[in-house]
Amino acid sequence: MTKARHLWTLALLTAPLAQAQGVDAFARQYPDITSALSSALADQRSDPKRSLADIDRARALFANVAPTLGTSPLAGGIRDALQNARIAIARSPVDLEAQTTQVRGLLRKALHDESLEALGRAETSGVVGVGVLADDVGMKGAARARVVSAARANDVDRVRLLFERVALNKIRSSLDAVNPASRAAAYLETARATSWFSLVQDSPRAGDLNSRDFVAALQSLTAGDTAAFTRQLSDLRASVARFTQAAQRSNTAQPVTVPAQPSTEPAASPPSTAPAATTPAAPTAPATPTAPAASPSSVDALFAPLGLALTASGHGDLSGAREQITEAFRVLNALPANVRSTPEATALAQDLERFSASAPIRVNDVRALLGSASNLQRAATNAAPSALDATSSGVARVWTGWLSGLVFIVLALLAFYPLYLLNLAFGGRNPYWRAIGAALTLLLLPAMLEGVASIGSLLHGLTGAGFFGFLTNLSLFQHPLGQFVWALSLAFAIGLSTWGLRGICMQFGLLARRGPAEPARAQAAVEWDEEL
Repeated sequence: MTKARHLWTLALLTAPLAQAQGVDAFARQYPDITSALSSALADQRSDPKRSLADIDRARALFANVAPTLGTSPLAGGIRDALQNARIAIARSPVDLEAQTTQVRGLLRKALHDESLEALGRAETSGVVGVGVLADDVGMKGAARARVVSAARANDVDRVRLLFERVALNKIRSSLDAVNPASRAAAYLETARATSWFSLVQDSPRAGDLNSRDFVAALQSLTAGDTAAFTRQLSDLRASVARFTQAAQRSNTAQPVTVPAQPSTEPAASPPSTAPAATTPAAPTAPATPTAPAASPSSVDALFAPLGLALTASGHGDLSGAREQITEAFRVLNALPANVRSTPEATALAQDLERFSASAPIRVNDVRALLGSASNLQRAATNAAPSALDATSSGVARVWTGWLSGLVFIVLALLAFYPLYLLNLAFGGRNPYWRAIGAALTLLLLPAMLEGVASIGSLLHGLTGAGFFGFLTNLSLFQHPLGQFVWALSLAFAIGLSTWGLRGICMQFGLLARRGPAEPARAQAAVEWDEEL
């Protein structure tokens, strides 16, 4: 009993220490995480692989501190937002900035809540967290000194209100910059406002304003409903104005003056194509309304880019095929959430993400993607999926890329060995053996050409050079012309092998020659047969 009491006392004493260490660790890692997110934005255009590595670095850094956070729902939301940012690298810079903006909003909220809880326990780690957050939101000079002083005094309400006023300035500035006529820019500014609202969504002064209002506006914008978005934008501006007035009337703190900026995130260039083609899906928010039901027409939008990808890959334009697959990935992520959460959509998203990066692309890969999209369409209409398409897609996930390419390269190299042995055994002076060798060469021709095509596909995935993509046209399975050439080569192979083997049989007396029979030939045939 005494031992149990001692253990309980020890647990009570060490719990606050662990919490304090959690805030300290989070505050130390916070600048590194946000720096990795900024690097991902900067690297996306010039080096998508490096941008992906930046996001993975941010995920690894957050994973180190996530177990120490008490706000587990926020920790899960941050992990989901980081995954969305990772996917957005394959899309436009607007997509990636919107997703990283959401990540930073949730990170601010987590650091804010952890720091205020530490101040409530009169821990110095809370002061450290407040200082890091003040730097992140752009508080400088007297404004920063004021919030740090309030933190040292453990005045939680004053610290909360100071950060609240900063966030409201950011929200108001972003909403004022929204122009519904420019959908991509409007989406990005609304996403920034949503991110900043994450910091203050729990404030008692927020009134009836909540994150669902921001998400609904983003969904209207991505759906192309400009009229609904304009009404929702007006309501958001009015609600934020009331929220700001309530914060300014509070006597808890003095007003804070900070530069009015839409966001502290690095600005991204506008999309190079039409806004309708690059408007991304709404980022995940702490409270997301129920997604609308799917319709077959919404899933049908996947088939246009995948069809173009099939055409491009069919004549060796692997870069064009990859661009269309990336577009299909964007279309898939713009579908309603209840569609994206199905097993068919999840599997298709993984395949599209792989081929959007640098995985080698072949015609059969795109055909498998079309089969997966067809099964997704069936699932959206509650129809039974095609077992053949599902099986083909499952095989394609294994038998693709480097595995199939290297296997065909090895087979192409091995195909020359039996031809060498045939020539070594019988030489090249006998016309019948030469015909048999030519027939065997034609039979092995598909494997040889497939090996060359595989080399081109793999090198194109590594270098992006168009010449290597053109080599895939040598595959006999690439297009109908290849099948015609294959049928023609088979006809020649059958003809040559028949003529060659018939001549050999006649030489050894297995088949009778035209004219009088020669008995000596029969004996020679028996002897030859016995030797073999």
